[in-house]
Amino acid sequence: MSMKSVIGLYVLFVVGSHCVMSAKVVGGACSTDTDCSDVQNSLCDSSSKTCKCLSDYIAVEENAKCFPVANTLSAGCEYNEQCTQKLGTAECKDYQCHCAPEAVLNADGKGCSSSAVQNVVSVASLVVLYLLKFL
Repeated sequence: MSMKSVIGLYVLFVVGSHCVMSAKVVGGACSTDTDCSDVQNSLCDSSSKTCKCLSDYIAVEENAKCFPVANTLSAGCEYNEQCTQKLGTAECKDYQCHCAPEAVLNADGKGCSSSAVQNVVSVASLVVLYLLKFL
């Protein structure tokens, strides 16, 4: 990694007589939560010493922001990543999570799967039902 790219991860500012570095993106180096303060809803991961989004948040806009993960279809969203994290083949359309055009609603109604996956499950179910007839 070149020095230029490493420097690009930080903002330098002066606090009193001290120069302080603050990570500007999720994945940027940190030593305390304060180092991650430029990214709302993030903290400093003590084991990796990098900024990460809080639990139930996901990094968006090239890791510059952390937005809440959608838990249900029709949940509010601004980015596709918010929908796909827990809902499968979903997308953000008109600020709500919906199944993507190539996807179908899961049987439990709580997420989406690509229609190819759904077809495999349907065929497998039919085979099992067919075999059960002979038992």
